[in-house]
Amino acid sequence: MRMRLLEANLDDMTPEVLAHVQELLLAAGAADAWQEPIVMKKGRSGIKLCALCAIDVVPRLQEIFLRETSTWGVRILPAERVSLTTDFFTVELAGEPIRIKYARWPGGVKCKPELDDCLRAAEALQRPLAAVIQDAQEKGKQRLYADGSK
Repeated sequence: MRMRLLEANLDDMTPEVLAHVQELLLAAGAADAWQEPIVMKKGRSGIKLCALCAIDVVPRLQEIFLRETSTWGVRILPAERVSLTTDFFTVELAGEPIRIKYARWPGGVKCKPELDDCLRAAEALQRPLAAVIQDAQEKGKQRLYADGSK
C-alpha cells in the first residue's frame, strides 16, 4: 500500500505534550505514530516525531505537526506498507472472555491476545497479567492449529 511518512525533529517539547500530539495524529487518521530518540546538531538530545498515513490524510497530519509542535517544517517521504489481514476470535479463561487477534499467511499464523481483555481478566481472576497473557496466547494457538493452520 502506498503511504507517506511524516517526520519532524524536536528538541524543545515536553514528553507530556509529545504524547498528546501522538494521540492527535492517530485520532486524525495516522496508521501509526511514534517517537524516536535522536541526537541533533550541537549534540542536543531530541525526539523525531513520526506518523505513517495514507496519502489523502497527509494534509490533516501536516496541520497537526505545524499547529501542535514547535517544528517549523515537516518532512514527507514516500513509504510502502505490507500488512497481514487480521481477524479476531474469543477464548475463555476461567469464564473470562479474551479476544485473540490473528492473521494467517502461507508461512503460518500469528496470534496475540488483546491487552485490555487480559488486564480485565487478570484483575477479575486475581492472577498475574503475564500468566493470563501466556494462557490466552496458548489457547489462541491451540484453536488456530485445531482449525488446520500449521
